[in-house]
Amino acid sequence: MQGALPGQAAEASVVVAVASSGEIAFRGPWVQTAAATDYTVQWRAVGLTAGTRYNVTILCRADSAAPVSAVAEGAFVTAPAPSSAEPVRFCVLSCHEFPLRDAGLKGHRVYGSMSALNPHFA
Repeated sequence: MQGALPGQAAEASVVVAVASSGEIAFRGPWVQTAAATDYTVQWRAVGLTAGTRYNVTILCRADSAAPVSAVAEGAFVTAPAPSSAEPVRFCVLSCHEFPLRDAGLKGHRVYGSMSALNPHFA
């Protein structure tokens, strides 16, 4: 695919913090990426509170002796408690071909409209 990058062996970690206080709610261990998993990693963030906004930071480094070389940041809201009747806003994406993006480096124009909906997740 045009614009795709090859995977690379490296290490990644994740930090999940409560958005309102900055308190770290979960810190994932450093995990080695590998071709067998398409250079992807996963963590199960346990102990998060229902209906809470969290900031998430992904940290990457070449290996355990190397400094952090890449950081990606985002945010999400956990689902409401099962007993809650709060609404949940989300967006579904499908088939977004890189060559067909219509907003330059911002991707697709629809992303701005989706963001304006203030979804809990996409």
